Amino acid sequence: MKVRFWCTKCAAEGIESSWVGEQPIGDTILYKFTCPHGHVTEAFAGGFKFETLFEIGLNALRNGFYREAASTFATALERFYEYSILAFLIPKFSPTDSGTFDNEALTRFEKLWKTPLKFSERQLGAFCALYFNEFGEAPQLLDEFSAKALKPTPTIIKNPTNFRNRVVHEGYIPGYDETFEYGEIVSKYIGMLLMKYQEEDYNRYPEADRGINRAFYMALLERVMIFIKRGEQPVDINLYLGISDSFLSANTRFYANPISMADYLSSLNSVK
Repeated sequence: MKVRFWCTKCAAEGIESSWVGEQPIGDTILYKFTCPHGHVTEAFAGGFKFETLFEIGLNALRNGFYREAASTFATALERFYEYSILAFLIPKFSPTDSGTFDNEALTRFEKLWKTPLKFSERQLGAFCALYFNEFGEAPQLLDEFSAKALKPTPTIIKNPTNFRNRVVHEGYIPGYDETFEYGEIVSKYIGMLLMKYQEEDYNRYPEADRGINRAFYMALLERVMIFIKRGEQPVDINLYLGISDSFLSANTRFYANPISMADYLSSLNSVK
């Protein structure tokens, strides 16, 4: 999978241009490229890390790498728990109307994440505790969602966690149908939680400010953390949101629109 870049400096200068370059997906959201006209630009990849990982899983599934697809779907879910923890902790980072963050708090959180919370079991425990604090109830976890809430009920995978453990820890090599169903369970579970977060934000923010919600601050936070890790002290909200986003593929990202996995895979197959 590659990230495609559009040079905004060419557009600003009135230079006719199309896609100007590609880079392989890396473990970052910030990429640097040079367009054919010599403009050196940094661009953020669109979407959050759990989205990128899930899309990598979809491409692996399409290309016949079923074990790799299943393990990547599982990792995408773990990164979604990370996304949720950060979203629940947003008030601790003190975002203000000017879009600034408490950089000291961000630095402390980065240290916390690298030590006690780096293991997936601890991340899941933190997710459950913070979810309860946010909504006043325990979250529905993946296995319960699959068995009780997902309609129609999965026909192949009765316990998604056991399936994940067999693939990741026991070297189990699943087939297409198992992998597809596991990916669909994960995608619908993430979608259900994202909808709950969105509804909570809708009730929390006044009508005029509903565009400035948790997802907005999460996108901003991921960008801010890049500069914090560089040792820089960013303060201008326009700096983060003004740098152009790239696109992961020629078509719409999977989580950007309500679309089934089957339809999305078909759209990937249509891209040359």
